[in-house]
Amino acid sequence: MSPAQGASSERLEDGSWIFHWDRPPPTPLLRSVLAYWDSRRGAKPMPARADLDPLHIPNLLPRIMLFDVLRDPLDFRYRLIGTGVCERLERDTTGLKMSDLPQKSAPSAVFRFAAAICAERRPGWTRLPYIGPDRFIRYAVSVGAPLASDGETVDMLFYGVDFVAGDPHAEA
Repeated sequence: MSPAQGASSERLEDGSWIFHWDRPPPTPLLRSVLAYWDSRRGAKPMPARADLDPLHIPNLLPRIMLFDVLRDPLDFRYRLIGTGVCERLERDTTGLKMSDLPQKSAPSAVFRFAAAICAERRPGWTRLPYIGPDRFIRYAVSVGAPLASDGETVDMLFYGVDFVAGDPHAEA
């Protein structure tokens, strides 16, 4: 069952959970991102981009990402990538679409997670292997939440990203 059909999670081939809908994110940073999103939506199902104010979250900004949701075909454009994310990845993909990046394009777990947030119209979180230059980072954890200018149609995604370090020689 896919998350869009009401499942609480989806598993990768190695058995790890990648989409979590009903459990809180595992890190304080991501819980703060989700709490901010929730505070900005009020009585609406989801806030609009205009409801977010960077002045309210200066400590979160380095780990925030915004995506434009493109339709027909579904794709996601990197609109904003926080400096903390760029530093960990040693790359700034602002302006590119997920489909421009082979490791992020459909049917990757990154793409499927973004698509599921659009379909579910609610926030979720995921834990994925870290692919980057820092050998001490074990995995990345992201919370993704929908934004809708009209209050109904998801037109942007609001992400927070945290990187979890550990001994690269230890068991995962």
